[in-house]
Amino acid sequence: MQFFLGCTSFALIVWVLTTAAAAFLYGPGIFTEEMGRYLVLSAFLSTFGLSGLAFFLATISPNSYFLTFCEIGLGLFIIFASGIFTGTEMGGIIPKIASFATPIWQVRANQVILSSISLTPAQTGQIFNYFLIMLALGLAYYAVSFVVMRYRNLSQ
Repeated sequence: MQFFLGCTSFALIVWVLTTAAAAFLYGPGIFTEEMGRYLVLSAFLSTFGLSGLAFFLATISPNSYFLTFCEIGLGLFIIFASGIFTGTEMGGIIPKIASFATPIWQVRANQVILSSISLTPAQTGQIFNYFLIMLALGLAYYAVSFVVMRYRNLSQ
């Protein structure tokens, strides 16, 4: 339980600090304007999903070398395949493989959010679909982690 609280509280602290930095840099409009609120919620859901993935990987990790590989190799793969540092025009199988993590869904949601001055109902629906995917991924990773932890406790 302490492990879960540690991972979750760390993710929450990181999100709060980055949101506070964004509010400092861009002003309080990120909380009062529709696009700003969507971007803040997008960042929160992506952080939640990534913390779930990290919790899952730490739960199934056989040793520290596996975690180091995940930190570096998997982290770089997710960053570049999701379009954070590269364009999202990259087609093929790579973005489909990267869809197991929330950053690709956050990038897609942010593109829709920032695509126009006022959002249409179709765009809002698309944004909420991306938000639901990010939430579902985070919940799924936490749920599988708890199942693995329970199985390990019962088998000992």
